[in-house]
Amino acid sequence: MNGVPSIGGVVQLAEVVRGGFVESRHVGLAVALDRDGRIVHEAGDDQVQQRIAQECARLAGTKIDVTTVDGCGAPLLGFSLTGLARAFARLATAPPGTPEAAVADAMRTHPELVGGRGHVNTEVMRLLPGVLAKGGAEGVLAMAAPDRSAVAVKAIDGSPRATTAIALALLERCGTDTSAAEHLRTVSVLGGGQVVGEIRPSV
Repeated sequence: MNGVPSIGGVVQLAEVVRGGFVESRHVGLAVALDRDGRIVHEAGDDQVQQRIAQECARLAGTKIDVTTVDGCGAPLLGFSLTGLARAFARLATAPPGTPEAAVADAMRTHPELVGGRGHVNTEVMRLLPGVLAKGGAEGVLAMAAPDRSAVAVKAIDGSPRATTAIALALLERCGTDTSAAEHLRTVSVLGGGQVVGEIRPSV
């Protein structure tokens, strides 16, 4: 790659890197740029990880309880669901021109780089303009809307199967209109290759 990539170049690089599927965040971990586009940290630099942890804790308004490693090799930061919802609310309502707004705008503009093309949470962001949605390890999911409504859920068994349906139902209860994604609020249960039932949130 000649020179330092622009933000658009990073997005294009993320498209290229996605063989099976490598999320755009991994491109951000590979090369950290300052506001002028200069490379300030390379992959493997602990300062990058420390800064990410500090910013996550600041947005969540809580301390990080545990740090481990995700299945992809990236650091995995653990804090409360309340903190996670608070962090997403701050991203979704960030004032224009702030770093938080830049992250939120990037997610909204390129939702396929957040969850992957065809992923249920990519569809949530496509169907509900302004809403942010991102799943995490072991059945964790957070969603937030520009109206400050935000939810975070964790499936005890670690399966993400019903997390989107539950989060949408909760977001609706908070006052956000999720009718455009109504069909994602149920999950079909298959038996012998046939639909034999469905999962519906009871909240």
